[in-house]
Amino acid sequence: MDIDIIQRWNKIVGKNDTVWHLGDFAFFGKKDQDKVKKIISKLNGTINLLLGNHDRHVCTDLKFWYDLGFGKVIDKPFLFMDKYILSHEPLLTKNKIDVRGSPFCNIYGHVHNNKAEFLPHLSYNMCVDVN
Repeated sequence: MDIDIIQRWNKIVGKNDTVWHLGDFAFFGKKDQDKVKKIISKLNGTINLLLGNHDRHVCTDLKFWYDLGFGKVIDKPFLFMDKYILSHEPLLTKNKIDVRGSPFCNIYGHVHNNKAEFLPHLSYNMCVDVN
């Protein structure tokens, strides 16, 4: 699986590109950090990480994540390019924020709750396992 994801990533992401990964980069423990560092070194581009819930289970110290090879590491949702709210899970479901009529669009990593109600025209799931 790792090889396939690396190949697919590198077909799309160029060496000089910047990517924001929206959380849960890998399922691993601190003892496996060398494996994760090796995977990151094989991926094209600069990878910035917005920590997901599984990332926080591994370590909340941002220095740990920088040492793995990430360009920037953010620990909470943030405004990107004055229009996009990047988050790990959709803010519209977690916090019941209604952004209808606003200029903002929520781009998120994945949905944690299948019963979640969200505004599909204002939020976009960027998960790798979405068909």
